[in-house]
Amino acid sequence: MANRDARAWVVVALTAAALGGSCTRAEERGPFRNQYIDAETGQPIEGVVFLVVWESVTPTITGDGGRAFYEAREAVSGPDGRVEIPALTGPIWRLALDLQVHEFIAGYVAERVETTPSGGQFYIDPTVTFMRRLRTREERCEVAHRSSAVPSYAGIAPLRKMERYMAALNREQENLKCGLLPRE
Repeated sequence: MANRDARAWVVVALTAAALGGSCTRAEERGPFRNQYIDAETGQPIEGVVFLVVWESVTPTITGDGGRAFYEAREAVSGPDGRVEIPALTGPIWRLALDLQVHEFIAGYVAERVETTPSGGQFYIDPTVTFMRRLRTREERCEVAHRSSAVPSYAGIAPLRKMERYMAALNREQENLKCGLLPRE
């Protein structure tokens, strides 16, 4: 009898955990849009690599039990500075998804991000990222090194899923002699 009660509680707890976070919110699926603007000149910036990495999160009784790579997509801004990553398609049923957004272009760093309406959801509502031009080699190497660590957190995203992002980082580091990043 005790084993049956214990099993029943485990089933109830797992069901509650699954139902509590069972549906992925639409904003976690996309689409994601942005426009890149030079903070000094007000001109659009072409060539910014925009990367979104999704992880599936498996909740457990004690918290987040595990994270695993789910998907990654990248796009490059056009002459108008605009970029879009389409929404994830497929089954709506996921225990939970967590996402990370990254962006890189040689010689710039994001200075501020604005949404319309003010206080809106970044990359879901109309979003503009104002980028500041970097002036020194040291600044550029620092940003490139910092950016290279971001998408490889826990090594979850396969490099083949972020080829343009990594290629842009490698070119920058190679041109500046900052050191190279891993290639697949």
